[in-house]
Amino acid sequence: MRDYKFRGKRLDNVEWVISDSMLCNDDGEVYLGKRIKYDFGMHDTTWYLVDPATVGQYSTVNLKDGTKLFTGDIVQHITAKWIGVIVFDDGAFRVKSKHGTWVLDKLRAEGLVKLANQTDNPELLEG
Repeated sequence: MRDYKFRGKRLDNVEWVISDSMLCNDDGEVYLGKRIKYDFGMHDTTWYLVDPATVGQYSTVNLKDGTKLFTGDIVQHITAKWIGVIVFDDGAFRVKSKHGTWVLDKLRAEGLVKLANQTDNPELLEG
């Protein structure tokens, strides 16, 4: 079963939220839900309004250190030193750089390190 997760920056305090639930309304607002489990087996979900421009989806690929890669993450190749961003394009998660675009898979992720994300550090993609 696929692990659906989303990440977005809250509008009320600019903290990041990671969630397995996302709601969008007709006004273009996006909410990410955090599930809270109680000791007696019940659960509840708290919904956070997030900036739609910051929402990224988990690629299902992790780096060697266990770091999850989301769309919008900025990565660098360890030996070649090029910098790229994780995107979802043509039905697949990919790494896009000025040198080309490659399908993101576990083998290619072994040569990557996460630098930041394009919301907080867009200057890393300039030049």
